[in-house]
Amino acid sequence: MVGRRTEHLGRRAPSASVVVGDEQEGDAPMQLFECQQCGQFLYFENTRCEHCGHSLGYLPELSVLSALLPEGDGTWRPLAAPDRPSRFCANVTHAARN
Repeated sequence: MVGRRTEHLGRRAPSASVVVGDEQEGDAPMQLFECQQCGQFLYFENTRCEHCGHSLGYLPELSVLSALLPEGDGTWRPLAAPDRPSRFCANVTHAARN
């Protein structure tokens, strides 16, 4: 995709969606996301949706974990932001991604 700006899919602390846990009791809150394709609950650590099989990526600028559609040449179209073609950051080669 020459000439098109792409966003990078990276891993950062999430800050939106469903938060589960009681911080007053010392539990760290756990954040859940939802697959945009099938509605399955997702954990931040997921790299694929367990129900529909879509690859997942975290969009730090939107604080959302998104189902992805491959566009070719390493570019992915996030279902949470279809107008923002994206690429995985370098961490993908170390399996430390979302």
